[in-house]
Amino acid sequence: MALSFLPSFRNSHSIDRGWDFPRIFVLSVRPRKKPDSDDAVYVVVESEEKIVQHDNEVWEAFLTISYSLITNEHVMTGGKFLSSYHRRYKEPNGMVSLTSHGYGHGAVFLDLPGLSGNRVGSFLMHLVVRWLKQWPLAGVHPIELLPEDAQGTNGPRRNAFYQNIGLEFDGLENQVERVYSKPTTVEKLIVTDSWKQNIEVVSMADFLIQNTTQVKSLRFELENQKDIAESQYQRANRLEKQSPLHWLKLLWWKFT
Repeated sequence: MALSFLPSFRNSHSIDRGWDFPRIFVLSVRPRKKPDSDDAVYVVVESEEKIVQHDNEVWEAFLTISYSLITNEHVMTGGKFLSSYHRRYKEPNGMVSLTSHGYGHGAVFLDLPGLSGNRVGSFLMHLVVRWLKQWPLAGVHPIELLPEDAQGTNGPRRNAFYQNIGLEFDGLENQVERVYSKPTTVEKLIVTDSWKQNIEVVSMADFLIQNTTQVKSLRFELENQKDIAESQYQRANRLEKQSPLHWLKLLWWKFT
């Protein structure tokens, strides 16, 4: 496919092991409770990687995953997932952050109106964890969870989001103060695949071709409907002119 020659449409991360996603691709997201529905929405995802090396060894690495929701009217501003690896002389195995380019505790927030609970966040975190698996012995910076983020149904969903990737917490039940994830290493993190139940990864090339084909099909159908309408209009005119009522109308117009 010609579009696959474009660098951004190919697998392009320099130090990845097992990464099988191109730099830019599209998620076809169906409702979590109706995964067989034809009612899909589309999210464009782009990943960027920056590497800092010394003596041919990686000392720092940064991953930025950007996403935007496509609607029928426009592309809505989405957000970013950030992750990083840092190696220090006192920490030969290094440390990673699941949520930032620095050393902060942090958490992630998915800004996609109407898509909460549809596993988009799980997919993006799946990418983060897979990328971090390059440093299995690295420690994981704790995740910080605030009590104000645990209101209503958001609390259980938020907790499951982090617990599904292998993080453990104390004090989540009836949370009244901030809690932090327990110390762990990358090798203990879990690469989840629950997103496969209602999300399909589509290459940008295939997405563009599918939409171009759909537009052509709709234009053909529109022209066909116009032809049918014109044919029916002409037929109606012919029938009207052949009707006795048509001639009575002409006579009435002529003598009045």
